[in-house]
Amino acid sequence: QAVYARRAFESTSDAAARGALDGAAIERVCDEAWPRAENPDEMHDALLLMGVTTEEEVSARESDSNGPADGRSLLETLAAASRAGRLSSSDFSAVFWVAAERLPMLRAVYPNAKVTPELAPPAECVARAWERSEALRELVRGRMEVSGPITADELARFLGVLKTEIEAALLALEAEGFVLRGRFRPGAREQEWCDRRLLARIHRLTINRLRAEI
Repeated sequence: QAVYARRAFESTSDAAARGALDGAAIERVCDEAWPRAENPDEMHDALLLMGVTTEEEVSARESDSNGPADGRSLLETLAAASRAGRLSSSDFSAVFWVAAERLPMLRAVYPNAKVTPELAPPAECVARAWERSEALRELVRGRMEVSGPITADELARFLGVLKTEIEAALLALEAEGFVLRGRFRPGAREQEWCDRRLLARIHRLTINRLRAEI
């Protein structure tokens, strides 16, 4: 009963502290959610899922992994095959790696961006017309699937778009039941958003920790 009530009869501050999701559980689920690539095809699939990523992200994840694959070399292999490239613009500071198939969608979000090397998306991808709000929603969806709890500010800074646009995309995803809002990380002061499936996994691990404590 104490596990499921989450200490409901304790003081408000104590209940908030004890009711927060376990930080170790959040780190574990976030680590498991990040796509691991052992070959160019798997890296390509990861780019399709995430929409965009940076070399810094790939390197940071490699340092936390024992995997033998070198993410940068996999990205360069994809670039040599014209399956992926670097997207840059004066509108944002980062240099993103993108898959050729995602380029039409990203053009709607970053109309002034340049891609190196030049990519030729498949015909079926080019045929689809993207509205900016729709493209941004799908870009945010991909990031949420691998990010874990994150604030709208953090997303806006990473993607280089306005916070109001990110909030609109998150609200659209919330209406679908894809993401939930709350304060999930221990000590969080701002509203956070999290993929619903990832949040369920974090909650299960937190419940297991509470059972062990009791």
